[in-house]
Amino acid sequence: MQCKPLKILLISLSAMTHTVSADQKDLNLEPLAMANIRCAGFYTAALMVVKPEAKKAYESRFNTHYALSHQLSASYEALAESLNKEIQRHATEVSAFTEKAQVVDFLSKNFIKCSSIEAHSAALIKNNTLHPE
Repeated sequence: MQCKPLKILLISLSAMTHTVSADQKDLNLEPLAMANIRCAGFYTAALMVVKPEAKKAYESRFNTHYALSHQLSASYEALAESLNKEIQRHATEVSAFTEKAQVVDFLSKNFIKCSSIEAHSAALIKNNTLHPE
């Protein structure tokens, strides 16, 4: 069954979220910031193929991931550079699609992955702000 790896990932991320606390000063948040940038790039490229009525929701998701990346990283120049690369990468991928099934697969896989990243990021930020140093 194809959903099993996704379930394992979601359970792992959920478990990690609940074990992170503010006293973990050496926690490296850059990988999570970059994951949010990849998602922001996905949502921007997805605007090329989603129906007009879905564009506002995708723009909102872009804004969410972009904001999360800035909350998780202080390296704004690196984030901007990575965002440009991700937009180009995803746009190139989308423009190569020749079948509707490819578009649907691209949108659904990335939407699921980015929803998990968003939830994990928000929980991590919330957990760290609830327990100030």
